Amino acid sequence: RYCCVRRYSRVRVMGTEGWGDIRVLNVEDDAAFAYLVREFLERTGKRFITERAEFLAEALEELSERDFDVVLLDLSLPDSSGPATVSAIVDSGCGVPVIVLSGLEDEDVAKEAYSLGAAGFISKNHLGSDQLLAAVEQALDTLIPEADPAR
Repeated sequence: RYCCVRRYSRVRVMGTEGWGDIRVLNVEDDAAFAYLVREFLERTGKRFITERAEFLAEALEELSERDFDVVLLDLSLPDSSGPATVSAIVDSGCGVPVIVLSGLEDEDVAKEAYSLGAAGFISKNHLGSDQLLAAVEQALDTLIPEADPAR
C-alpha cells in the first residue's frame, strides 16, 4: 500500500492567479496524448509543471514521494483500467483532486468516476486548453485545505 508524503495543504488565493506553479501528474500511457495535454496546459498562460506516469503503479509511487496539485488520469492504462484506476488514485489517501481524461464518451462512465471521487471528467475527443484549464481550476476550487501547522 502506498502512503502519501503529505496531504493537500496549500491555501487557494484568488483562483489560479494566486497560485505559484500548479503541479500536475498526468497518468497517461500514450506519449503523443501526454505531449498534447502538456501543450494544452502551456497554452493557458498559467504556470504548470507536468510530470507523466505511464502506469498506475508508477503514479501511486510518484504520489507517495512528491507533492502534486492535481492528477489527470487516463482510464485505460497497461496495468489498470476502468473504475479500479480511479479508485486506486482516490483511495491512495493523497487528497489530490483527480480529473479523468477518457476516450469513452459514456455518461455512465463519467457518473461512476464522479461517484468514486473524481473531481472532473473530460472526453479526450473534445479536449482543449480552455476546457482543461476550467476543469483544473474547478478541481482546485473544490479543495478544503488542511490547517497550517505553523499557525
